[in-house]
Amino acid sequence: MAHHMAVRAGEEKLQARIKGTAIVHPAFWGKEPIDELDVQDREARRRVAEVWEKLVSPNSVDGADDPWFNVVGSGSDFSDLGCEKVLVAVAGKDVFVRQGLGYAEKVKRSGWRGDVEVMEEEDEDHCFHLLNPGSENAPRFMNKFVEFVTG
Repeated sequence: MAHHMAVRAGEEKLQARIKGTAIVHPAFWGKEPIDELDVQDREARRRVAEVWEKLVSPNSVDGADDPWFNVVGSGSDFSDLGCEKVLVAVAGKDVFVRQGLGYAEKVKRSGWRGDVEVMEEEDEDHCFHLLNPGSENAPRFMNKFVEFVTG
């Protein structure tokens, strides 16, 4: 939702700007892989899309290519995000990692004048900091997140 709030703030030219938005382990997806490193397995892609289409957004006209889910592949323009900075945190073993990195690149290439920072924990999975807060990487992630929010 943070992504959508920043987009809306930019579209509506709100006077009170949002300082930053943190996109933590985003579950962005699409019917087709975005690059050769994205999940290629058709059955795995179908299962993820099915969760979106049946549980998350059953009224979506575009299914897994809904612009709220397929942020990278959509025609969305991020050149006027209503914030000054974006943190995109991804986990290397997460099925959504390529989409998260793709989102960061799309924002960077959009012409938006804010700062995009990417934080990748290569040996971790989706939401590891919540599922395993005692892991070696969780404190580092949380410190970086707090630094972003308070900085």
